[in-house]
Amino acid sequence: MSQQEMLLQQQFQELVGTVESLRLRRQSLQQVISAEEEKRGRLLEEIQKATQEAEACDNRIKSLVVARDKLDSTITQTETAFEKILENTELLLAITKKTGGEIDEIV
Repeated sequence: MSQQEMLLQQQFQELVGTVESLRLRRQSLQQVISAEEEKRGRLLEEIQKATQEAEACDNRIKSLVVARDKLDSTITQTETAFEKILENTELLLAITKKTGGEIDEIV
């Protein structure tokens, strides 16, 4: 075999080795890509689940705020009515005492 043929065969073997090395690197990268894609998929599922839970929480908060506001309104109305009853009771008591005193003077 001539020196040229040996050199050509050597270069060919080196080329085959390099291509094989590149294929192994590609395979390794593909494994990393697949793992990252799986991780991304899991993360997206977690995000979707967390988003749904947050929306449900928002809905519960809205319902609770409405209930609290109704209670605030009822409390305010009750306090206002109680104050009016108290005022009327004081007025009625004053009138009753005055009328009783007037009757005592007459009798």
